[in-house]
Order: sequence, then C-alpha cells, then structure tokens
Amino acid sequence: MPGLLTVPPAGYQGSIGNFSDVHASNMRVAEFNGVVNGLLEFGPGWDPWAAASRGEVAQMLHRLLGLMPSATSTTAGSTTTTGGGTTTTSGSTSTTGSTTTTTGGSTTTTIPVTTTTTFNSPNVAINGFAFSPTGITIAAGTTVTWTNNHAVSHSIAADDMSFSSSLLTQGQSYQHTFTQPGVYPYHCGVHPFMKGTITVL
Repeated sequence: MPGLLTVPPAGYQGSIGNFSDVHASNMRVAEFNGVVNGLLEFGPGWDPWAAASRGEVAQMLHRLLGLMPSATSTTAGSTTTTGGGTTTTSGSTSTTGSTTTTTGGSTTTTIPVTTTTTFNSPNVAINGFAFSPTGITIAAGTTVTWTNNHAVSHSIAADDMSFSSSLLTQGQSYQHTFTQPGVYPYHCGVHPFMKGTITVL
C-alpha cells in the first residue's frame, strides 16, 4: 500500500549502519516505522541480506498490519477505554475496508478479501477429435451448447451419466443446463478418449 510507511529523513542510518543497497534502504524504512524493532537479531552489525526466520517474518507482518489505516468510522455514540487496553465503541458503527481491534496489548487486523470469478463462454466446439475448450467454468443455471464442427459424428456423455446427447452429425448441436454447482467431467460416447470438464459455481 503506497504511503503506508513514512520515509525517514535524509541521512537516517538506523541500527544497520551505512549499507547503501535497496535492501538496507528498505530495512531503514522498516526500522524507522517500528516494523523490525525488537527482533532478536536486529541491531548494530545486522546483515540486511540475511534470511529472516518465519517468526521474524510473522512479527514484521503483524506490525505492518497494525500500521494499516482502519476504515472503521463511528457515526454515533462514544468511545471509552477500559482496563487492559480494551477499546469499546457504543452506538452505531459502519465499517468498510480493514478493521483493527486492540485487546490487552494484542492487535487483530481483519482485511476483507474480494474474489472475482471469470466465467467462460458456455459454448464448446467439437473440432476434429477434441472438445474446444476442454474445460470451462460457468455459473449455476447456465446452458452449455456443444456444436459438432467435425465431419465425423460424436455424442456428449457425462461420466456419471447425468446428461447425454444423441449422435451429433456435422453442424448439429446439443444443449444442457447446469443447475447445481459441481464438477462435471464428460466424454464423447463414440470416442471415449475425447474428454472435457464443466465446472459449475
């Protein structure tokens, strides 16, 4: 996230000394922002090229997440602090983006994850002795159309026999609507070595 960490003032050397490569520069920024403070091996003479342990990486990531701005906004009510560092918000709160909660010195940051699924065209061609494409991903409720572009006749048969076509001569099509999510492998009933897969989300 650009602008998350503050760039130290010119001439700032930090604990690692006068290294001049990009790793040392990045470590100075991390130290200036408190990301590497308290690590066991960090200090004078620290080697910026040395591998970090999983624990050190986890500690740095935890501190970085703690620096992320919270997108929680309180629209009504008040904020009070009780013993042990627990922050309690009363009233209505609207949240977008990441949220940070601190309890008794421990910080938990929740970052929402958005996934995007790209669905394929629901058209499968039979070109020669192959389905094209061999696999597609579609949404539940989509109708798939298979069209035989080959001079040889073919048919469509689900491996679990949940759908099947009659023999398709050149230019003929078969359609099937997939209503349930799942993975549907299929093959040509005449030429079983021809295989394809429909993934329904």
